[in-house]
Amino acid sequence: MKIMLRDITIIVVAMLLSSSALAYDTKPLTLNNAIKIALKNSPIIKSSEFDLRASKASLGAAKGLRFPKIDLRASYTRFNRSTPYIAAQSKRIPGLFSNQVYSWNLSSEIPIYEGGKLSDQVNIAKIQMSAMRLKVRFTRNDLIANVTNSFNKILQLQQLRKARADSIKSFQNQRDNTGMLVKVGRVAKVDLLRSNVLLASEKEKLINAGEAIERARNTLAFFMDVDRGTIDNIKGMLNGSSEINISGIETRINKRPAVLYLMQKVRQAKKRVYLAKDRRYPKLSLVAGYGSRAGSGLENNRELWQAGVVASINIFSGGVISSDIMKQKALYRKAEEVLRVEKLTDKLAAYNAVSLFNQAASKLNVAKTALKQAAESLRIENLKYKTGAGTITDVLMAQSALSDAQANVFQALFDKSAAATNFRLATGTLKGFKGDEQ
Repeated sequence: MKIMLRDITIIVVAMLLSSSALAYDTKPLTLNNAIKIALKNSPIIKSSEFDLRASKASLGAAKGLRFPKIDLRASYTRFNRSTPYIAAQSKRIPGLFSNQVYSWNLSSEIPIYEGGKLSDQVNIAKIQMSAMRLKVRFTRNDLIANVTNSFNKILQLQQLRKARADSIKSFQNQRDNTGMLVKVGRVAKVDLLRSNVLLASEKEKLINAGEAIERARNTLAFFMDVDRGTIDNIKGMLNGSSEINISGIETRINKRPAVLYLMQKVRQAKKRVYLAKDRRYPKLSLVAGYGSRAGSGLENNRELWQAGVVASINIFSGGVISSDIMKQKALYRKAEEVLRVEKLTDKLAAYNAVSLFNQAASKLNVAKTALKQAAESLRIENLKYKTGAGTITDVLMAQSALSDAQANVFQALFDKSAAATNFRLATGTLKGFKGDEQ
């Protein structure tokens, strides 16, 4: 009996846990939550963050080149005949010979001067790390814009699908009424055929809206890096309240993360020119070492040490250094042009977004007016039909015009929202969710 009660308790707890998990999975997805999930899961963001980690490691490596280099070397060598392993110090102090030599040596090299190469490498690594931070920022902004537009597209299509479904109900009621009137001989059979045609057309539009929602959800799932089935419950509403500030567009473009990133790339390319020129300058290092050597059986062990200065300078490289300098100069000019293209592209995108925003706002006003007129026209045609002054065809056409007017309003709402998002992306003023650092 106790075992049965325990088993029942386990089953009840498991059911409660599964029901709570189901409730969690079906929690409505808002735009803010979608952006947070995307920023957490996206492999694009993670990739740029790993680039940042790599740049930090590169900076540490560049700084390490300025510190002493210390190596420990140990060896054992066997020869076919006795070989001197300690040179003679004088006529009275002969060298030491053995066919087995044991040795170890601790050597150190301290760079003193390399023509600015060491400091240039550190500066290049610092610029790279700064650029990677900016890359993370503009990658986040691109992702936020894509998630926002995909999410809003689903909201638009959901509103459209609901309007189409309501329209189909009205068409079905009109079709049923027409069928009854055909039976009693009040209207011609052709009116019933027209009703069926318009109803079929509206059903096709509903199917198209549903399939468009599926494609939009697939896109959103891609950007969020989640399973498609986890984003069925989308919560939100397009209201057309988005506004944009068009003052100081060019100034804001220059502060956009993508532009700042390319500015850092220009600085880095310029430093690489200096780094290539550094190869022409002499190198100066301090060297030192300490160790010992011994013969067979580790006998006659002798300590050895050395210290000195090493200087080197390239005399002839076959044009390698000159070619590298020319290459880095060309890459520097290329980086400047890439930056200029980015600024021009962002400027074009910003002004086009302003135009599209104004167009969508005007289209929304016209669509809302047309919707009111379509609703009034349907009301009038219904009254005319009830009084015998109109035909069922006129009623159906008015109903179809109302459905299309609703679709135009929803499309204008999305176009206005998308234009605002794209404008903010182009000018570097995009904000993802509350609390997000821009």
